[in-house]
Amino acid sequence: MLGLKVDPIPRPKVAVIGTGARGQVLVRLLARLEVDIVALCDVDAQALAAGTKLVTDAGRPAPQGFGEGGDEDYLRMLDALLTADGVGVDLAIIATPWRWHVPQALAAMERGVHVGVEVPVAYTLEDCWRIVDAAERERVHCMMLENVCYGREEMMALNLCRAGLLGELTHGEGAYIHNLSAQLGSGVSEGLWRPAHHLARNGNLYPTHGLGPIAQYMGVHAGDRLATLVSMSSPARGRRAHAERALGADAPEAKLDFICGDINTSVLQTALGRTIVVQHDTTTPRPYTRLNHIQGTRGTLRGFPGRIHVVDRSPEHAWEPLDAYQDEFDHPVWKRLGPEALGQANTHGGMDFVMLARLVECLVAGEALDMSVYDGVAWSCVSPLSEQSVAHGGAPVAVPDFTRGAWRG
Repeated sequence: MLGLKVDPIPRPKVAVIGTGARGQVLVRLLARLEVDIVALCDVDAQALAAGTKLVTDAGRPAPQGFGEGGDEDYLRMLDALLTADGVGVDLAIIATPWRWHVPQALAAMERGVHVGVEVPVAYTLEDCWRIVDAAERERVHCMMLENVCYGREEMMALNLCRAGLLGELTHGEGAYIHNLSAQLGSGVSEGLWRPAHHLARNGNLYPTHGLGPIAQYMGVHAGDRLATLVSMSSPARGRRAHAERALGADAPEAKLDFICGDINTSVLQTALGRTIVVQHDTTTPRPYTRLNHIQGTRGTLRGFPGRIHVVDRSPEHAWEPLDAYQDEFDHPVWKRLGPEALGQANTHGGMDFVMLARLVECLVAGEALDMSVYDGVAWSCVSPLSEQSVAHGGAPVAVPDFTRGAWRG
């Protein structure tokens, strides 16, 4: 399944499950690609109507709409599309709250439909294995839509790492530092469900934005794999403090018992002994960063802002701006897709467009996807493993080998 290729799909038929804020971004971008958007599904009638309008505004036929049947109407959608009289569907894009990712991905794969699922693909080990087993059994793609791996700076870093500019890679650091405390009491979008995870879980709730690019730089699942994890969390103080400041001491949110530490720090070691630090903080008033640090024997690169130091090229003990290396190491994919990507609004600097364009390109050409099902579950499983380690005082826990040994090849 590593390097899985399927028959080319000349013009993929796409259904989107979840047309809220994130889903609408994906629908808008898909409508610019050579695909047919055949169906949308959302239990919120207004969100469904907004998604439909994005398709028709792009000059495309209105997709079939589903969702009025309740939370599991996506099953009716898939079955309707795949009946003898249905229009068919090749790819299901899933942009729903986290708890729906696994059942919706499984439903699509079990019907022979490829899947692109928003992050994280799953947040229990059992569900990670269910995703792998279904993808292998049905021989379909299940790609986690980790958009950060398609950022221009991250793809440039991937290119120069593969070119050997930094020498042998030994250490990396990634993070998701993004103050989302304002979701408390908002009553809209992710504020309806994401804060609840901080009441029930203590660990790294959102590891893949920081970890994914680092894993790709290191060639995880191409001769190495994540092997061991240790994790610790700080006290949980910031969310209640924010609620008291912003909403008042008598607000219901100010009386909630949050258990997820404000800052979680996890350290992973790979089978080859390399180390990766992954941090999670969606609570404290820190400016946004994903760190994006990679260390090699001949150089180092760090993001936010992008900077680099290379032996025999950079001034001694000094950083250079990463932009100075762009002409030489800008990724070919970004050179080709970048102009159109940068022309799209609200797409995280173009990475969302490049991600979807590459997914569609690979399906059309019958090529292996840039990220496999094993990548998605290995990066996502940091969440449950960090919870286990935190609960046992930072004890080491083993990372499952979801590839069943195929990473060695």
